[in-house]
Amino acid sequence: MMQGNYLLSIGCSEKPFRAARWSMVFAFAVQLLVSSASGNVGGLTDDPFLADLIYDSTTGNVKFDAVEAAGGIITNFVLQNDIDELDFNAPDIANFPFVGPFTTDSLTEISQTDGTGVGFSGMHDLADVFPIGLSLTDLDSFLTTRTYVGELGSGVMAFALIPDPSSLTCFALAGVLLLHRRRRVRTTAGDFKGTGNET
Repeated sequence: MMQGNYLLSIGCSEKPFRAARWSMVFAFAVQLLVSSASGNVGGLTDDPFLADLIYDSTTGNVKFDAVEAAGGIITNFVLQNDIDELDFNAPDIANFPFVGPFTTDSLTEISQTDGTGVGFSGMHDLADVFPIGLSLTDLDSFLTTRTYVGELGSGVMAFALIPDPSSLTCFALAGVLLLHRRRRVRTTAGDFKGTGNET
């Protein structure tokens, strides 16, 4: 006696729920990408009056964005970490923006001052000087000092910590692909299990 596919009746009722679930997953991924592009992720807001320290958690890369610093330039920066915690990738890794003697390049401090007072404008890539895999909360704890000076006389300010949009895009897409793969594996396994042609 032939028995029908066990999933024939079940599969039809599950399809709307599966579609709704995947709609939610893709909506979340899109929201994450939009948030990363706007500089607002997990409650972090890109302060329009502070220079940005942009961190890529997949590579440890650090960039400075001086556009929002006073005068649109950075003339000094100091990055320090707790000697008992993780260290910088140093020395001889950092791509320093200035030439001159006012430079520190060590496991616990990366800093530099432009002796000419001219500074740099726009974006500067400091290189892959941070540990990889840090969340913004971890990064905030890791850095005991993250200060800069804009144009001369503007005072010492703290960098705003910003995640690199490219790293967030990678994480979002990887999560969607992983969920999609798990769905396909489960569907395939269910098809094999649910088909019975016993006599």
